[in-house]
Order: sequence, then C-alpha cells, then structure tokens
Amino acid sequence: MPAAILRKTPTADLWPDQTDEGEIGFSYDDLDQLLYLLVDERYTRRSMLEAGWPSAMVDHVTRLIARSQYKRRLPLIAKLSGRTVGVDFRYPRDWGT
Repeated sequence: MPAAILRKTPTADLWPDQTDEGEIGFSYDDLDQLLYLLVDERYTRRSMLEAGWPSAMVDHVTRLIARSQYKRRLPLIAKLSGRTVGVDFRYPRDWGT
C-alpha cells in the first residue's frame, strides 16, 4: 500500500477536517484497548474504573456497543417449509458417507 494511504487519518469525509477519532472523542489506540477489555475479556464497568479508565469513556463506549447490537444480529428470514436449515434441519458434515 502507498505510504500516503497508511498515514491518512481515518475519516468518513462527511465534512472538511472531520475525523473518526474526533467524532468519537477517543484515540483508536485507547478505544481498541478498552474494547478488548470490555468485549473479549468481559470486564465489568466496576473493574474498568478500578483499572483507571475514565468513567465517561467507559459509559460512552458501553452505550455505543449497546446501541449497535442490531448490527450483530442476523436478519429475520421467512420460513417457507416445515424445517429450517441450520435450526431444526442440521446434517453432520460427513452425512451420507
């Protein structure tokens, strides 16, 4: 990749001088660490605060995670038969052998 692309500040380019980090109010490095602890390590709010994370940041990111939960759900699919593939119609990988 060209160095100019790697150095470019992440932005949605919605208006002049807009940046992703400016919109969220935190650096990606801090946000990445916080998300790792909240999501992957399952830290509670209390343990995050005890670890020294600012309450405003923890609360803001937690709200963003909760508000975007719909993005992590599969869409509803109309059931056209009596059985649904992947739910009540599952075959083992080696079925038929």
